[in-house]
Amino acid sequence: MNSSPVSRIIDHVRSLIDSGELRPGDRLPTERELANNLRISRASLRRGFDLLSAVGVIDRCHGRGTFASSRPSALAVNLLSISNIGLGSYEDHALEARLALEPNIAGLAALRGNREHLTELAELLAEIYKAINSSGEHHGHIILFHGVIANAAGNPVLTAFIEATIAVVGPRDPSPNVDNGQYLRTIAAIHREIYFAIRSRDPQKAARSMRDYLNLVRTTISSPRDAELFRFKAGSNKS
Repeated sequence: MNSSPVSRIIDHVRSLIDSGELRPGDRLPTERELANNLRISRASLRRGFDLLSAVGVIDRCHGRGTFASSRPSALAVNLLSISNIGLGSYEDHALEARLALEPNIAGLAALRGNREHLTELAELLAEIYKAINSSGEHHGHIILFHGVIANAAGNPVLTAFIEATIAVVGPRDPSPNVDNGQYLRTIAAIHREIYFAIRSRDPQKAARSMRDYLNLVRTTISSPRDAELFRFKAGSNKS
């Protein structure tokens, strides 16, 4: 199966947990062992660990190693079980919830985000553009980007809610007849707008750009062959 390094790491950790080989608090194999077993680079492994750590699946302890989280977050539970549930009845509801709340969360991030949040978003945006030819890594960076925005909003209840719903309906590949490269470039352009709106302390534009992204995701789910999918041009949306 041709899967991204991020997907392979998530699948591998899930299989260790499902089999009982890895229990809460257990130490994972070393980076060298995992990279060799999964046949991926150490750099790719670290990016996967970044995602798993950000959503609460693992804990990374400097000088001690990496451990399965003893208290996994809601997103961690969903991320690890997502392939084992029927998502058809959840996607529409989760996306509707994200559309209702996440634009406002982006607006709050524009008002409350600090320098550290902006630095994290800038670094992730650069990674999003660098991963344009690798949809799995691209999607992983998108998830982290939205997690930083949720944290920047300064409301832990909203953060937990968005983390859980992103696990149900997050980034995905378009249908095979759609130009995947163009799709990923469009996604990157919208996230660039979100970043600059937050950096500029413009809550209205941040909310509007976030809504553009979520509507694009909705179009992908409901009508992946819709030619309108790529008529969005970064900067063309009006208030």
